[in-house]
Amino acid sequence: MNAGRNREVVTIQARTQEQDNFGQPIDVWTDFQKLRADVMKLSGREQFLAKSVGADITTRVMTRYCEGIKAAMRLLFRDEVLDIEAVVPDRRRTTLEILCKEVG
Repeated sequence: MNAGRNREVVTIQARTQEQDNFGQPIDVWTDFQKLRADVMKLSGREQFLAKSVGADITTRVMTRYCEGIKAAMRLLFRDEVLDIEAVVPDRRRTTLEILCKEVG
């Protein structure tokens, strides 16, 4: 992977449970990992193909391999919140392709 392409900083967040003042469980997003990555919005054709198989993928993120990233997490990029839909490592586990959709 060309290190020069990883220009952006993204934050991976995991959902955790905490208790509010009344002892009730609430879901809270906590930072899991900050990564350098190449963030690419999908073209119209790629979005059309993704929707044809039932996915609402809008963004592809390429980064170095990082253990523990799952589809139940989310990604913060600039002022955007993206739900992670799929995490695809390459065969040698040197890079990760993270497929995301915009929240809201």
